[in-house]
Amino acid sequence: MNDELRDEMLELLSKYQDDIISDDDMQRMEELILSDDDAKLMAVTVMDMDAEIVMQNESLSLTPEIPVTLESKSKTKPVITFILSMAAALLIGLFINTSSTNNSQGPEIVAIVTDCQNAEWASYGSENRMGKSIHTGDVKLLSGSAEFTFTNGARVRIKAPASLRIHNNISMALEYGQLSAHIPEAAKGFTIDTSDLRVIDLGTEFAVNLPQGGEAEVHVFSGLVQTESLATEEVKSILTKQTVKFSKSENTFKDSEFSNEKFIDPPKFSGIPSTTGGVKFLQGPPAALKHKTFQHNYIIAFAEKEVLLPDDMPLAGINPGHEPHEGKKGRKVFSFKKVAKGTRVKSFMLHYDSQSSGAMYSYGSITFPYPIIGYIPERKSLNDTDQLFGANETAYFDNHLRGLDVGHTKLSQIDHIILSEDRKTLILSWHNSIAIDQVRVLVEVPEQ
Repeated sequence: MNDELRDEMLELLSKYQDDIISDDDMQRMEELILSDDDAKLMAVTVMDMDAEIVMQNESLSLTPEIPVTLESKSKTKPVITFILSMAAALLIGLFINTSSTNNSQGPEIVAIVTDCQNAEWASYGSENRMGKSIHTGDVKLLSGSAEFTFTNGARVRIKAPASLRIHNNISMALEYGQLSAHIPEAAKGFTIDTSDLRVIDLGTEFAVNLPQGGEAEVHVFSGLVQTESLATEEVKSILTKQTVKFSKSENTFKDSEFSNEKFIDPPKFSGIPSTTGGVKFLQGPPAALKHKTFQHNYIIAFAEKEVLLPDDMPLAGINPGHEPHEGKKGRKVFSFKKVAKGTRVKSFMLHYDSQSSGAMYSYGSITFPYPIIGYIPERKSLNDTDQLFGANETAYFDNHLRGLDVGHTKLSQIDHIILSEDRKTLILSWHNSIAIDQVRVLVEVPEQ
């Protein structure tokens, strides 16, 4: 999608949000959505869609020809139809790389590191790899543990010593080590090969234990896994809470016992923000937020500090809805409110770093467990609050274009943010070329 069409699509979405869209504009928006993948993704992430409408369509057949009728929040008549695959895209966190200039050569980026604990890598030593890219090829972890979140939403944890080869975002080979995985619907069929065994996910959480020179064992935490002997082609299905070992000497499967020493827990979800699309949550702070630190097209998010506000603090995000809005002389601006001194908040940083000299776009959402009090979108305020809120492990930098960009006349080059009605979700549509897009989000801390 070129900039002219992107501008047109954003203008149509803005009219839709404000309930002032005409029938002709509605028809034009539907044409764009049906004909362009970028427009599809913009619609499901930029529009403040009611989650219930999406969930109602979750069980329907993914037939592209079947339309889904959505209604605006204040109108009873249908306002636009979307092909059902769009709704599915939001549900499974589909992320389309919408870079207009992504000419990087070399191995494909298939995942990013979303957690690492005391990790020492064969290729990087003890470097903090939080938020960094994982490419196709060999990965060897000498000590500690790490978690990878793949482009299709699959999450894989490994515990050292471990050695694996990543083929793509749906397939890898485990030479040795402990591994666990959470596989969403979008990544169903995720496959892990060992020298003797193939493990095929059928929608589940599972773990594999393969000691160096030993025999592979598989445990299913929930769901269903299919295992297959590479030598005999014998197939065995493993159900929830079942554990199976593959005997090399007999080339067959045998029942086994589960133990915490043999199998690591699957990736955790409780108490952490959930994300869709081009947003990924890191379960620890990265080493630095310098320009071009991350060579991928994701908005990364991570927790900073929990503090009591030392003074009254102006924050954007006064009301649910779309920001920035039109201010004086047509300039896009944020609205601010003061939050009282002594308010206890937890800070989260959202960061988007361009990976090349060309224009990049990312769309997605992040949902927090508790309501958002407000957010800090501007450079000076970000700089001024780094010491108060910033993670101790992270180096912050005062890039002159730090923050959210609202200065362009083209809608496609403005960073858009939508706060949901329950104040727990931010929907993001960000553009990046030479800047560091950042927003600091302050979330309520429940009383103990």
